[in-house]
Amino acid sequence: MGDSLVKALMSVLPYCSSEAKRPVLTGVTLSLGATIEAVGADGFRLAIKSVSDAYPVEQDVIIPANSVAILSHLWDKLPPPVPPQDDLVRQVISKRQVQLGLADGTLLARFGRVTLVSKLIQGTPPRYKQLIPQDTPLKVRVFAPELERAVRRVSDMARDSSGIVRLSWTETTLTVSAKAADKGEVQADLPVQTEGGPGKVAVNVNYLVDYLSAREGLLTIGVTGGTSPVLFRHGTSPLVLIMPMNPKD
Repeated sequence: MGDSLVKALMSVLPYCSSEAKRPVLTGVTLSLGATIEAVGADGFRLAIKSVSDAYPVEQDVIIPANSVAILSHLWDKLPPPVPPQDDLVRQVISKRQVQLGLADGTLLARFGRVTLVSKLIQGTPPRYKQLIPQDTPLKVRVFAPELERAVRRVSDMARDSSGIVRLSWTETTLTVSAKAADKGEVQADLPVQTEGGPGKVAVNVNYLVDYLSAREGLLTIGVTGGTSPVLFRHGTSPLVLIMPMNPKD
């Protein structure tokens, strides 16, 4: 456990809250045990990234955001320890390990000549597993760059209407739209693949733009309906949940 752990922690870090009044959401939750998962949440969005490793003790800890950033910085700066006789190829492909230790509300991360000691955030982490729908009956597969362009096209109008962007789809077409009472409506259509038939959902435009930024290839949007979160899956990226919005019209 090394590169994959640091990458997982950093991949969910942007989803943590910056509001001090909710301290348990200002850090990354690391769920340890037979499986390891890194979780970032701010109350409206949640990101989960699994690590293909295990930890001998089952425990959830909350690592402060700045500690995660420092860990990543040190990890990137410190080269892996390789014996002098090894060649460059072995140095490039060598896997680094990080040792984790927990004691008295403190996390110790040790690798190479570095030992990072971080005081953990006290409190109960979000029960994120209860938020993940077991199945999403409606699924939409769409190219991320095309969806990003469509969302950006309607983003100004959406921000004039409580930040709401609407997604509605048929079997072959996704319509991205936004409307404001005094300005009318703007929309963009793009081709998609769907499962479960037609559907619709509304989400915050800023959250959607942040998620789509710089993504390539196909992504899958999973919708259960009602107040259940909308699921976004993209390659090896974290699973992201965004709470839906409820337009009045």
